[in-house]
Amino acid sequence: MMGNERIRKDPVVSIINTQSNSPGAVQQVGVGEFSQSAIINHHQQLVQAIDRALASPEFQRLEQSQREGFRDIAEVVKDEAVKPNPDPVKLKRRSERLVGLAKEVGMRVAVSEIGQAITHILGAAI
Repeated sequence: MMGNERIRKDPVVSIINTQSNSPGAVQQVGVGEFSQSAIINHHQQLVQAIDRALASPEFQRLEQSQREGFRDIAEVVKDEAVKPNPDPVKLKRRSERLVGLAKEVGMRVAVSEIGQAITHILGAAI
């Protein structure tokens, strides 16, 4: 519906959710042959959150193998985030893994900051 008018249905695309007024993004979820476009311009916030996590006392207290594992995944997330056109699916999936690892090793501050940055970028909490 648009105002009092009913909008014509598209037989190919079915929009089931639309999000707007998100900082720098319009995101739609649909079923069928559907093209999603989202303007991602908050990647620097994610990179900074990862850098702070890597410099944090929590990170320094981890065992060597935990630090190396976290750093490896963090670099992959940062590499995707700084691309001119980051893939939102890859960014979300890799960020979920980073947050999951941070939870496993007890990095509570990193979990919070990285999760908030991803929410700003993709409009979805992880």
